[in-house]
Amino acid sequence: MVAALRLKAAAVIDAELARLRARIRLDPGVCAQVDSAAHQVVELLIRPACQRLLAQAGSPAGARQADALARLFALDTSERAGGQAVWSR
Repeated sequence: MVAALRLKAAAVIDAELARLRARIRLDPGVCAQVDSAAHQVVELLIRPACQRLLAQAGSPAGARQADALARLFALDTSERAGGQAVWSR
């Protein structure tokens, strides 16, 4: 679930940055800095939750936190996802 959250977060960032690049022209160096900053901000936001989830994996508290993470970030962990957590919009 942690990996799915990180992958989806990166995909969302990349899509939003692509939309931004389509609207405004930025120097490639500036684009790289904006890209890096966006990825860093998201990583800082989700890192504590991911660390807690990994630290408590296999425990009842970990299961509750995994459920909360899935609900908060609309992660789909059903069988139709092939056993993998995926992001639902």
